[in-house]
Amino acid sequence: MSKKQKILWFTLSVFIPYVIKRITHYASDKDTPFWKTFSAILNKLQKILTVVDFINYAIFILKGEFRSTVQRLLNMKMKFIDPD
Repeated sequence: MSKKQKILWFTLSVFIPYVIKRITHYASDKDTPFWKTFSAILNKLQKILTVVDFINYAIFILKGEFRSTVQRLLNMKMKFIDPD
């Protein structure tokens, strides 16, 4: 795995979900139209990502290459420890 892939994996798997969770929590306390719209958009994106993750999981069960959508986007295939 290259250094770029490691940084992107951390960013997409840990940092961005954390930021989205914090923004969603912050937006749920606000009553302004902007935050309501922003929160609704985030909820729709999370539902779409849930469906994409489910589809990726089904493909993973069939082919066994990419455990997560992030790994699929970064082309990080699984490698077996003992291929025998």
